[in-house]
Amino acid sequence: MRLTSSVSIVSLMLWVGTAGAADIAWSNATGSNADFAWSNGKSGDGMWGNPTVTTLGFWFTAMKPTFKAEATYPVSNTLDSTVQVIVNANTGKLISELHIREYGTYSGDIADVSHSGGTLSVSLLVPSGGTQNLGNLTMGFNPANHTWTAWKDVDLAALIPAGGKDTFNVVVTNHLAATPDAIGETSAMIQKTGGRIIIPEPATLAMALVGFAMLSLRRSR
Repeated sequence: MRLTSSVSIVSLMLWVGTAGAADIAWSNATGSNADFAWSNGKSGDGMWGNPTVTTLGFWFTAMKPTFKAEATYPVSNTLDSTVQVIVNANTGKLISELHIREYGTYSGDIADVSHSGGTLSVSLLVPSGGTQNLGNLTMGFNPANHTWTAWKDVDLAALIPAGGKDTFNVVVTNHLAATPDAIGETSAMIQKTGGRIIIPEPATLAMALVGFAMLSLRRSR
């Protein structure tokens, strides 16, 4: 098997999900808790499933098993899907950070699969602040158990205008690509199995990241 640390990151236009995919609302697309309210939760073709929502954000653990790209040489295959939700911080509950965590599995050579999590954006809706394109998620592969993780940490305090409620639209687009070649393994697959949009208060951030780390550890065993 040919393994390499280089990963092809594919640039993708924001706000666009799977070509031809219909946005499907979550079963809990609207709601509220002690820290924030949310609305318009949805994903392309429902690939992300319905999240569990707590004061720490949105936890996706029931993604569709078809949330993957797989191919056999000389054919390539891709799959795109977008999740988005409008978040409105409650009075006195300033949201100053945003953290994206994703994970999944793959088969074949690392060079033959890629996941572009680099399509993260935040639109500041109240007061209007325009769209902030926040760049690529960082991705890492674990060849020992053929798993991958991706992550992005954002300082919202630098983006959110002072005053008023912090209402913003979070958009994350994933691009999965399987491009096997004739060297080594001739088939490839990359699948997304879970992820989190973490919207913590500063005092609870450590708890959220430790929970994600423990989940990833359990999945790797």
